[in-house]
Formats: sequence, C-alpha cells, structure tokens
Amino acid sequence: MKNIQAKIREWEDKLEKIWNELSVKKQRTWIGIVLLLYVLLTAVVIGEAWFKENRSSQKLEIKRMQSPILPGLPFKNYQ
Repeated sequence: MKNIQAKIREWEDKLEKIWNELSVKKQRTWIGIVLLLYVLLTAVVIGEAWFKENRSSQKLEIKRMQSPILPGLPFKNYQ
C-alpha cells in the first residue's frame, strides 16, 4: 500500500511541476477547455434524459400506497 501511495504522490508531483511550468495564459486556456467539456457533457446527459422522458408513452400513475405487511389494507392518513 505504501508503494502505491508513493507512486501516486510521485505522479501528482510530476503533474504539479508540469502545470506550474505552463504560463498563466495556457493554464487559463486549459481550465476553460475543461470547463467547456464539463458543461457540454452535462448538457448532453440532461438532454438525453429529457429526450428519453418525452419519448416515453407511459404516463406516471399515482395510486394509494399498499401496506407491505397486510397487502389488502391501505396506509392510514396520519395528518
């Protein structure tokens, strides 16, 4: 386990060194690219869920809950 932690720490230090050697302009460019990809991926996932929901011909039916212990008896309204 210590070997894996040491390797991860070395890899992290190497990436940090590479990042710090980049100019501020290139760092901002990379941050912008990553943010744009994140927003694009989020939009695709939300769009896909919305599209699948709209294609579905089934409508949500709301029914009374049934007791799992006594299936014939509905839950009482305790309001």
